[in-house]
Amino acid sequence: MPAKSTTWPITQIVRILDGDTIDVLGMHASTLVLPFGLEARITVPVPFRIRLAGVNAAKLPTPAGRLAADFVKRWTAGATFVTVTTREHYKYGGPEYSPYAQFMADVTIGDLDLVEALLDHLLASYWDGTGARPNDKETHA
Repeated sequence: MPAKSTTWPITQIVRILDGDTIDVLGMHASTLVLPFGLEARITVPVPFRIRLAGVNAAKLPTPAGRLAADFVKRWTAGATFVTVTTREHYKYGGPEYSPYAQFMADVTIGDLDLVEALLDHLLASYWDGTGARPNDKETHA
């Protein structure tokens, strides 16, 4: 699984769970050492769940949550690959919550940053992971 600050430049979005949670498939390149001094480079898909770092969007059942999730779907539509930079394990993530490893992460497509886009459109609020989560009610930003 990815370590702190690992960049996955070739990542496929598998599923948008809500405005700040996404299942992705990162491609991990590795070199196998074979007999007789030979090496083979392989790429292995690694599934994991990310939560967007530094923000919280409203929960999906709410109207504001649906708006945020729909925005992320539109923002990522047509993007074959995105860049995901994992920061750290999500403190509430793990096998008891999901079959995936879960990480706080930044998501970009080219020069566009998903967190900044959500904030610019008032679909998420800054949150550093401490204290009460903003947007857990109907209202947002």
